[in-house]
Amino acid sequence: MKQSLKQREQLQGYRTQHNVIHVDPVAKPRMTQRDRWAQRKCVLDYWAYRDALRPLMEILGPLEGIDLEFRIPMPKSWSKKKKNEHDGEPHCVKPDIDNFIKGLLDVLEEDKQIHWVSAQKVWAHEGSISIRTNHSAVRTAAFDAHSTKYKYD
Repeated sequence: MKQSLKQREQLQGYRTQHNVIHVDPVAKPRMTQRDRWAQRKCVLDYWAYRDALRPLMEILGPLEGIDLEFRIPMPKSWSKKKKNEHDGEPHCVKPDIDNFIKGLLDVLEEDKQIHWVSAQKVWAHEGSISIRTNHSAVRTAAFDAHSTKYKYD
């Protein structure tokens, strides 16, 4: 007997939550000891991204699985025609998807509990991160309670 994802989640006691964070995704850079005193732009951007996401990710609570979609903003130098052609298409250039995943999961306090991850990166007109989570218990706090700088769905 074939079961839908929703039926399996109900039987196993899981709840699914879907959130979209409207912030440009930042890949985790390779950091060295020198980054403590020689502050490179990529490291400073990553720390700012991490600090912005921390209060939002704490709301999610304990996770067991996470499905991610990183929407990478297109370069401003691209023509409108090229942007429309690439909207929603796979992003097959650097940075690598594993660095985006590491950058997001490092924000979580208890990422050791996550036992499955699904992710993709696509081109988009505006950068955002779509997060679908599976919990055994879902917190009900609203994402926009912490910040008005970003838009949340």
